[in-house]
Amino acid sequence: MEIKVFLIVGRGVWGVSTAYHLAKTVPRCRIILMEKSTWADQCGPSVDVNKIIRVEYEDPTYLQLAIRAQKVWREDTFWSQFYHAAEKLTVGELESQKRIYAQMREIGITDDACFLSIKETKQRYPKLKGMAYHDLKETYLNPNSGWADGTKALKRTIDECVKLGVEQVHATASRILFNDLGDCLGVLTDEGEVVTATHTIIAAGASTPKLLADSAPGRKGFRVEDRLMASGCVEAVVKLTAEQHNSMNSLPITIHDIGPIYGEVLPPNHDGYLKFASESTFLNSIHHPESQQRISIPPATDQVPMSMKQESRRICSDIFGTEGRDWDLESYRICWDAFAHDGSWIISPLPAAQNLYLATGGSFHSWKFFPILGELVCAMLHGTLDAEMQKKWHWERDMCVGNGDVDKKPEREWRDLVDKSGDDGDGVRGEKKETRMDGDWVEERWVGFDGRKLDSGESKLQRCGEGRWEGVVEEQRRNLTLVESGAGACCV
Repeated sequence: MEIKVFLIVGRGVWGVSTAYHLAKTVPRCRIILMEKSTWADQCGPSVDVNKIIRVEYEDPTYLQLAIRAQKVWREDTFWSQFYHAAEKLTVGELESQKRIYAQMREIGITDDACFLSIKETKQRYPKLKGMAYHDLKETYLNPNSGWADGTKALKRTIDECVKLGVEQVHATASRILFNDLGDCLGVLTDEGEVVTATHTIIAAGASTPKLLADSAPGRKGFRVEDRLMASGCVEAVVKLTAEQHNSMNSLPITIHDIGPIYGEVLPPNHDGYLKFASESTFLNSIHHPESQQRISIPPATDQVPMSMKQESRRICSDIFGTEGRDWDLESYRICWDAFAHDGSWIISPLPAAQNLYLATGGSFHSWKFFPILGELVCAMLHGTLDAEMQKKWHWERDMCVGNGDVDKKPEREWRDLVDKSGDDGDGVRGEKKETRMDGDWVEERWVGFDGRKLDSGESKLQRCGEGRWEGVVEEQRRNLTLVESGAGACCV
């Protein structure tokens, strides 16, 4: 009997979870886990300080799966070592939260989730008194949420995979290989090594669009276009002092989805790192000449433009007010994920080639499902995946309809966020300059996407209340929308 060989390209949560579940459930098989670096893609969402574990989804499928995943995080002997209970506060438009709240009640979840007035919110969380609440009347609180140690959980799961017999190959898959019938044989690495398999699973995250386009540029069934896009967002961390860390012990996971830039902050981890993440995402669209299509791929740099650093500082001050403005953001990174056009996953065979499968489309909301992602991929491989899920996650599905939770694709482009002059990013296009003046006045200079000072020039704007500005001329309002639009998928 032929021994099955599973080649998994990508060592993020999709690939590692798949290897973990295959090793536990498929006897007498060979499992190969391939990644270009020593253990995971450092620019992917799988490698991180910490990640939010929440259940709120308007889509019933994801809601049920999130509930199941959180139960594993809390109760399983292996996964619970990485899980930390925490309250989660959502500040922003709450109509969808109210629909989710009603749905949670319908299926019998009684976890004390509730809505708080702004006064109650400030009383409960003194650290958030200076937050930009704008004109909101209430916030949403789920006291039974949590977060997990991101990098630690991934590393330990890889270790478990190795103990279970999973092989590791440190190489970059440059091409998918096919036989004369067009069926998949395995991959060719960038060093020219051929790795063959009976089942090849592409779990390469943001690298997936380019790998598919490079591998079969003339085959219609491999065309990516905007079906799957590499999408980026910025993250930043603050290293807290011991005193600051102690004062943040009761900080909730805070989702700040209001204002021009959406963002979030998680409670500090045990090492005292406080992480901020932007929810305003962007693409790096290019023309792929061999396949004659436009795709988005990660750029060949890990440099963080000044505009993205300023965006992180803006999130920090929007959430913590004046206290956050004084913090020194220690490090930044651009995180790239595979974003499906409808925000939903792709767990599917690729119909154009036998023996080739996709496990991708994380869309910045999939890390929380780490313990069960591989279970779903294995069900797809074995042909036992629920029929509705097969349809929902198929490569050839209609992606014009969103999943009800992450249905807004990225609107900005990487090229509009970096300086064309070739310097280190200090002369960034699309940034807002601020100079603090006496009292409640500031002087602002707006810089357009092409680096020119906009015609509206400089003006004095009065600070009025929490996070609101008055006295902005109409021209500046239009420019503000242009410069700071693009609040998109959540990196959770």
